[in-house]
Amino acid sequence: MTKPSAKTWLGTALIAVVCAVGLGLVLSAGAGVRAFLDYFAGVISLVSLTGAVLWGVISTDTAVLGPTSRLWAQGVHRGLAVISLGFLVLHVAIKVSEQHASLIEAFVPVGFTARGVLIALGVVAGYLLVLAVGSGVARRAFAARGHPVRWRMLHASSYVSWLAALVHGLKAGRPAAWWVTASYVACLIAVSVAVVIRLRSPARRKLAPSVRRPSSAISPTGRRRARGRRRRHVRTLAQPMPAHSSDPPPQPLRPEYTGRPGYGGQPGIEDRR
Repeated sequence: MTKPSAKTWLGTALIAVVCAVGLGLVLSAGAGVRAFLDYFAGVISLVSLTGAVLWGVISTDTAVLGPTSRLWAQGVHRGLAVISLGFLVLHVAIKVSEQHASLIEAFVPVGFTARGVLIALGVVAGYLLVLAVGSGVARRAFAARGHPVRWRMLHASSYVSWLAALVHGLKAGRPAAWWVTASYVACLIAVSVAVVIRLRSPARRKLAPSVRRPSSAISPTGRRRARGRRRRHVRTLAQPMPAHSSDPPPQPLRPEYTGRPGYGGQPGIEDRR
């Protein structure tokens, strides 16, 4: 199994420290900050998750976007996913500290009432978001082991997380205003259209012959397979060609040529060079 690099561990530790410090500052903040986060932390998390899903779909396009544009789109996608996860942590912490939900309700997706089911749906959305972000961080490990299908299945949990968070945001809290409902519906339409366009894109089914991926865009697994194909090709070329059944057998050298340079094991002009 491929071990995470030192940069991955350092980045993970830095994010954990920043989240812990930010959470401590928020919980010790005044009533105004707490009221603002109580009202908007979940909304900001959902909006960021919507943007992350949209930019994730956009970053997979190869027909319009070039390698540089796709890298920028992936950076925006990852940044919005981290923002969504951070505000999700704040949302859960504020709701528990303000006693709007118990600690069990915040972490155990079990509900026996209508409100409990909606809260459990939000808990499931949170766990799926953590799974999607974690699979995004471990993408290099999946590529090195040659399991892209497993990675796509895990990372696709972001779609289910987004749908569950959408229902949770509309029904679990206070009654939403008409413009909030309209914005949620617009987000749903935008993501659906982007996914449909992506699935029906010709570039997804067959890459154009004129499009060549740069070496930096090829995964480590692809580079190893390419090297393996080149080695097999070289071994095939190095093997002697089999003699055809109709070829005449090799004739021995005549005696008058055996003593000349280049014949019968004597060094020739090219050999002396």
